Amino acid sequence: MHSGADLALLVREAQEACLRDSIAHNKPLIVTKAHFEIALGRVLPSVTQKDERRYDALNQSFINSRQRVVAPDAAPSTNSDKPSSSGAGAPAPQK
Repeated sequence: MHSGADLALLVREAQEACLRDSIAHNKPLIVTKAHFEIALGRVLPSVTQKDERRYDALNQSFINSRQRVVAPDAAPSTNSDKPSSSGAGAPAPQK
């Protein structure tokens, strides 16, 4: 698996391959699949399978935690059993 930094390097390498090709063969600067194939031969993935499994497990834990979140309207109020001093739900004015 390639990381974001790997993908950025892959694009840079493809651009350089295109530039070399353009200079050597007097071609226009158009990055093609062939340039990306050259770049893929130079840029190896930096994310190991072990790291990928850890990222997958972390992602699954985030998904599971979002499913357990209680909506704010459904959450019990911590002050519901305490009457306010002004009787209107606002705190009493300070003197």
